[in-house]
Amino acid sequence: MSEIERRKIDFSIFLLYRLADRFQQPAVHLYHELEQAKVFEEYVIPYYDVLHTLGEEYLVDDVADYARNRGVIL
Repeated sequence: MSEIERRKIDFSIFLLYRLADRFQQPAVHLYHELEQAKVFEEYVIPYYDVLHTLGEEYLVDDVADYARNRGVIL
């Protein structure tokens, strides 16, 4: 696994737990919801270069909005 792939995975895990904390949901449940909506596959991973530069609060809000637009109930 390359260093950049490892960073993307670490970033995705960080983001998952911040979202779980914000919306008071178990991370496992939230992961399944986000995975079904392809939030990581089609947004977080492809746009890692931009997303990882954002502040935590803005990042969580942005990804939450994206997930809601994909039908995820948070």
